[in-house]
Amino acid sequence: MEGLNNFSIILALIFASGVFLISPILTVAIDFGVSTPLQEPVSRPGLFKFLDECAKHITPACGKEIFDAVFGSGIVTDECCYLLLLMGKNCHYKFVNYIAHGPDFRARLLHYMVKSEKVHASCVSVAKSPAASGGFIEN
Repeated sequence: MEGLNNFSIILALIFASGVFLISPILTVAIDFGVSTPLQEPVSRPGLFKFLDECAKHITPACGKEIFDAVFGSGIVTDECCYLLLLMGKNCHYKFVNYIAHGPDFRARLLHYMVKSEKVHASCVSVAKSPAASGGFIEN
């Protein structure tokens, strides 16, 4: 219940400032000065709650790596690939879809969705590699 209260307070402060922040990935989007939709789509009730639950499985640093890989030219490290896979493909897809519908990315929506699939597939390959069988790979 305390987590819900903290989340409610954060949401109130963020809405008051005109910026919506829900996850490490969206934090990165805001840090880069890109706009994301401010309101939950009427056609997708519960989306923000779903994204908030997804965000619990990834670190802010990995959120930034994934954002850079999908919306820029970054590379996702092995450790962040593992976290992306633990978060799940559905969470990854919904995060990218949500950000890509923002005004800064909407014109190239299909491009980013394809790039998102490639990032996920690359992470699956990392997890299947022989070096991955022992867990996280140290860089």
